[in-house]
Amino acid sequence: MKESYPELNVYPVTLENTQEIFLLVQGEISEEELERKLTRRLYQNLTEEEQPVWIFAISDELEEIQENVQKMRKDYLYGIRMGYREILTEEKIRKVPVEDFQYPVHLENRIQTALCSESSEKLKKECENFLKYTKEMKCSPKYIRKTYKKMLAFLENVCHEVNQQAYKLLQNQDLEHLASEKITEGELEACFQKAVDTILESKDKKEDIRNYAIRRAINFIREHYSENISLDMLAERLEITPEYLSTLFNKEVGINFSTFLKRFRISQAKRLLKGTDEKIYSIALQVGYNDPKYFNRVFKEEMGISPGDYRQNN
Repeated sequence: MKESYPELNVYPVTLENTQEIFLLVQGEISEEELERKLTRRLYQNLTEEEQPVWIFAISDELEEIQENVQKMRKDYLYGIRMGYREILTEEKIRKVPVEDFQYPVHLENRIQTALCSESSEKLKKECENFLKYTKEMKCSPKYIRKTYKKMLAFLENVCHEVNQQAYKLLQNQDLEHLASEKITEGELEACFQKAVDTILESKDKKEDIRNYAIRRAINFIREHYSENISLDMLAERLEITPEYLSTLFNKEVGINFSTFLKRFRISQAKRLLKGTDEKIYSIALQVGYNDPKYFNRVFKEEMGISPGDYRQNN
């Protein structure tokens, strides 16, 4: 700009810690002409992946600069609503229509169902629907960021119930807190996508059990958990001894056969309690418990509350 417009005094200042660049332009030039020159220079070489937020303000006196900078910082988020191919101004921001905030509870329910079903494809699809929903939101951009934060917290809470490995990884990443500091749509999407990728990768690792016999055993449990399954019956089916199968479970899965079967059945019960209106005795039958009272006792021992209370809380 200095080379192209020698009649202007151009002073760039970069703040590395906040990733901000301030450009002070001084000279005899109209606001419209200056905005046109800046727009042409700032956006001419951008790629699709880049999403800078440039905000423009006029200061008649040097003493106004600091106040204008604080105002502009508050308006960075409007890049989410207005895009990244034009310089934002206070006048343009005032003209942006703002509708009431509607948090997508319906998408929470669908994402929860996908997580509980352990279907990677369903989870990817519902998360894509969430990203599409946020792009179409017409509320204040601060609520768009709030939507991302709330959904990240929701993913972590559901994983606490159905995928402990993913839950621990998400806790360590602290993505909800990171999202509260993001100011562009691309940054918020990246936070959300990282959470989804973490869940999908943890699922793959959970599935990566090297022992072929154990893989067959777990697959059998998944397909027949509603039936009467015993260690002896499963060992006979796999053509190995019950003692050897028990040893394999402890070595490869980290828990014994009966504990794995119980937890698997309870995880399926939780999914049905959350995602359906079926009676509790019907759910008990579906997950392999012919006696509803025994199911209630096992569920309470595992979860600390009764199936009815669990459904009410969730």
